[in-house]
Parts: sequence; structure tokens; C-alpha cells
Amino acid sequence: MLHLCGIFSSRRVFALVLAAVLCVQLSAGSALAQFDFNVTLKDEKELGRKLAVLIKTRIPLVEDPIIVNYCRGVVDNLIEAMPPQPFDIEVNVIRHNAVNAFAGPAGYVFIHSGLILNFEKESELAGVLAHELAHVSERHVARRIEHMQKVNMLSLLGALAGMFIGGEVGEGLVIGSQAASVSAMLKYSRDNENEADRIGMNYLVGAGYPAQGLRESFVKLQKLSWLGGGNTVPAYLSTHPGIGERIAYMDSLLSRMDRQEYEAEDNTEFLRVQTLLRAHYTEPGRALQHFSQQNSKNPCLDTLGRGIALTRMNRYKDAEAEFDQALQCGGTDSLVYREAGRFAFAKGDFDKAGYLLERASIMDRDDLMALFYLARLMGDEGHYDRSTQLFDRILRAIPEDPEVHFHYGRMLGSAQRLFPAHLHMAYSALYAENRKQFEFHKDKASRYASSPEDTKKLEDLETVYKERKEYWK
Repeated sequence: MLHLCGIFSSRRVFALVLAAVLCVQLSAGSALAQFDFNVTLKDEKELGRKLAVLIKTRIPLVEDPIIVNYCRGVVDNLIEAMPPQPFDIEVNVIRHNAVNAFAGPAGYVFIHSGLILNFEKESELAGVLAHELAHVSERHVARRIEHMQKVNMLSLLGALAGMFIGGEVGEGLVIGSQAASVSAMLKYSRDNENEADRIGMNYLVGAGYPAQGLRESFVKLQKLSWLGGGNTVPAYLSTHPGIGERIAYMDSLLSRMDRQEYEAEDNTEFLRVQTLLRAHYTEPGRALQHFSQQNSKNPCLDTLGRGIALTRMNRYKDAEAEFDQALQCGGTDSLVYREAGRFAFAKGDFDKAGYLLERASIMDRDDLMALFYLARLMGDEGHYDRSTQLFDRILRAIPEDPEVHFHYGRMLGSAQRLFPAHLHMAYSALYAENRKQFEFHKDKASRYASSPEDTKKLEDLETVYKERKEYWK
């Protein structure tokens, strides 16, 4: 997020926070952090992974590969302009309307869907992410923690988790009675923010985006604040230094930069992602109203958006008319075929669904959502080997999606492949945080295990369970 990003800490800082994670069962007043640990790169990666697991178990993520891969692509562009980092950057999209993003330890980037929906072009999104990555590369959080002398470990962990997310959701992640006071000590200084703006702008330009993208994103955030966006715009945007002051600082940076000529921005992918987010993940009535505005600049995407929103409102006849129109209007866009195929599948028109989904998967071989519905269709028609191939391919890319595991397990059960069927049903329950169903299917899988390979798969399942269970509500 724009006030607190990842922790590429010094050795003692990461030992402190890692200890906070490992001591999560201690009482809030039981232990004070010490600054005398030896910390390896492995420790740092472990800390980032544990915090990412905490977030993933408590906050819903957007799993649509088109959305997630698009965001990964923007981050990858920026990484090319950064100095080499010792971590592989992981990108996730949080299903939440806050205008926010943050980068955690070891390169775990989380982008709120509200941030994407409230911008108008890719360079604005890239500007915010460049700012966040600058906080990471300059280790601003680590420097703030180094100024603390003693702090309760749980409070530090709680402060970090709460401040990364912000708002009521962030408050729900807070651990430890001192977290509020620790949060105050962790706030960035004026110099930290100015440095992140300056370096972030360099990353933005180095990635080929207009330098104005960062400034324009802050202007948009300022406007949202004026329009009463207090529930969605983080409070730090009106604090030290104020957003108006930061815009003025960016103006001074821009005035000193060499003027560069940029090609007109191609926001086609950005607009497709916005359409998917708004149609599938916001209140359907409001989405329908948005896609029905007069003088639309993107009539084909708006038609598609109306079809998705109407489907969610159970207005299937109206939705079908919109999807038919979208196919006529956007006949070269694989996304239109995919969404029309999903609608046909939900309606029970499997012949039409198969045709549309096959077209979508041919037009975009990376569209795992199209493959997911094809896998289900193949399974329902008894083509179990083909269905298995598709499900395996999907899970290699998105291994933590409970819905994919559920339908894979269901198909395997129909094929009488009982060990893998219960194994995938157990993973589905695990990622959906359903303890009772997890135990049931794990026990069933254990009964059907018949080889050393099966035993190893059960051990892997138990490892994932032990990692995640401590964060379950």
C-alpha cells in the first residue's frame, strides 16, 4: 500500500519479525524482541511466505487468471527497471474495494481490486506499484523498525499485518495489545515518501510508462478523497506528508526530467480486466448500471459486462441477448467466447458451451478459466482422461483454488479413482477452511492409499494443513 510496503530488511530486522511469526502462540505481553539474531535469506523468504499465507487464509482473492496474469505482467515490467532483487516476486489480487496495494517481505505483492477499478489507464496502476516497489528496494520499513529499541513481537507482527491491509479488514488481522502504538512508530517519514515517489518514478519511466502515471494516480486518489471516499481510500493519503504536497513534489520531479515522447497508451488489456472485475466481483445491480451508461467508449466490453451482471441477477433471457450481441460485436476477443461459453454451460446448453469454450482456448491458450469449464464439460461427458489432463494443467498454475480441486475431485469420483478423488476434495476443503470436510476426505484418502507415491501425497497434504491451520478463524 502507499504507506507501508515490503520488508527487504537487514539481518536483525528480519530475525525480529520472523520470531514474531514463530511465536504467534505467545501471550501479547510475554516476550520482547531482541536484536541479536543471525538471519539468512531463507529466513526472510520464510517470513514473507508465512505472512502471505496469513493474508490468503483471511481475505478472499481474485483467482481469474486473466486478471492475475495481467497484474503480474505490469509488475514484471517494473521489475525489469529495478536493481536485481534476491526474491521471485509473487503477485496476488485481493477481492476488496479499498484503493490500495502493498508488497510484503520477499516480494509478495497484493493489489486490491478497488485500486484497478478506480483508475482509468494502466500507467496509473503501474505508478502506484512502482511507488510500492521503491519502498521495498529502499527497505524503508526495515529502517523504521531499526529505530525501535524494544517491542513486543506479537504487536509488531499485528501492526505489520494490519497496516498492510488497512481499514476494518486490517484491524481484524491485528495481533497483540501494543499493535496500535507500534503502527504509529512504523509510519513513513516525509523523506521516505519523497524517496519512494522519486525512485518509483524512475522505475516507471525505465519500464516504458509515461512519468506522469504516478502523478495522475495520486491526483485520482486525491479526487476520491474529496468525493467522500473515506471508506475506500486509506487514511495515510491525508497524512504525513499530505497527498497535495506529494503531488507538488512530483510536479517538481517532472519539471526536471527530460521530456520524452511516448506512444499513445494501449489500455485494451486494462479495460478488459476492469470489465471482468466489475462484472464478476462488484454488486451486480451497480455493475449493470455502469455498463448501461450512455455514449459508451467501449460498447463491446460494456455489452459483455451487462451479460455477466444479468446472469448474476438470474435474468437469463436478458443475459443471453447480451451475450449474443457481444459475440457479434467482439468476435475476435477470446474473452467474449469464454464468458459466453460459461453462460451456456450454466444454462445447460453443453453443445454450445463446448464450441465456445474450445474457441476461447484456441484463441488464448493461457486462459485457464476456459480450460476449467472445458475440463468440467469433458468430465460430465465421461471423457475422464482428457478432463484429468486439463485439471492437472490448471492446478500447475493455480494450485490453491478450492473450486478447481472440488470439481477435479468430483470428476475423479465419477471415474472411480477414489484416492485422488478424496485427496483433491481434501485440498478443496483445506483451502476453503472447512475443517470438518478436510478431516473427512483426508481419512477417506488414507484408506484408499495403495502406493508409496500415495503416501507421499498424503504427507504433502498434511504439511500444507499444518502451515495454514494456525491462521484459520
